[in-house]
Amino acid sequence: MKFWDIASTNKDGVLDMYVYGDIKTDRGWFGGADDVITREFISDLQKHPNVKRINVHINSGGGEVFAAVAIAQQLKKHSAEVHTYVEGVAASAATIIAMAGDVRHMTVSSLYMIHLPSTNVQGNKHQIAKSIEVLEKVEDIIRLTYQNKTKLSDEQLTDMLDHETWLTAPEAKKYGFISEIEEDPDEEEKEEEEGDEGEKKLKSLIKDVTAEIVSINGIEFNIAAYADPLQ
Repeated sequence: MKFWDIASTNKDGVLDMYVYGDIKTDRGWFGGADDVITREFISDLQKHPNVKRINVHINSGGGEVFAAVAIAQQLKKHSAEVHTYVEGVAASAATIIAMAGDVRHMTVSSLYMIHLPSTNVQGNKHQIAKSIEVLEKVEDIIRLTYQNKTKLSDEQLTDMLDHETWLTAPEAKKYGFISEIEEDPDEEEKEEEEGDEGEKKLKSLIKDVTAEIVSINGIEFNIAAYADPLQ
């Protein structure tokens, strides 16, 4: 069963969809039950051409860049108003989907992470050089995606990508990655805090830690995939 079918709703012209897991092009032999598969997600989206609003709920450590780009493009093409909600973590490729929202929300206890694209490669010097060329072009695509919505210059985004940047909700809003901050359901009176609160926010979300695997809002993440998950 596809994860977003478990909790998705289509009531009163509003469609809720969930990106709670790794974003992948294909399910493959070793895929997880929570994997968000591009073709399946888009197929489900296309079953609802007449909805007026789409809410995309995100808690994902990322995945394949072009799988995320394809989902984002289909959301943008839909006639509905798209709202994206970061509910835990939007990291790496998951931020591409988050940026597809006409309105981009983030809960006050969530985190947002951007970094350089990466790949696994082997071969001779020409093949490695070609991989670097492709990675640089993918980086250009990612930077352009952020520039279309944020208040950041090319130089600022390059620096943030180079240093794997983690942002709290107030920071993400300040830079323009999101447009609205949502209070946690049990913290209605909590004030928005400025400054570097990334470590505190991440620890408040982590429910379980086993070696390099952490569980955040019920979704497991391999933190070894990131250079420094608290910076």
